[in-house]
Amino acid sequence: MDGTKFITPVLKRFIDDMSRGEDGFYFGHNDYRVPSEEDLMNGQNIRIIELNGFTSESTNIYDPKHS
Repeated sequence: MDGTKFITPVLKRFIDDMSRGEDGFYFGHNDYRVPSEEDLMNGQNIRIIELNGFTSESTNIYDPKHS
C-alpha cells in the first residue's frame, strides 16, 4: 500500500542516514518492519528486512488506489 502519508522529516533523516551507511548504495528501496505507525513516523524501532538496489520496483505501485 502507498504509505506516503507516514513520511516525516524524522523518517527521511533516518532513511538517509541508513542509506549513507551502506557503501555503494545510491538509489533503491528498502523493506522495513516497524511495530507501529507512530514508530515509523518517529524513525524508531525500525528493522530493515531487505535492501534493494536500483533495479527494484516500488511496491506502492500495487496499491489498488493507483491506476
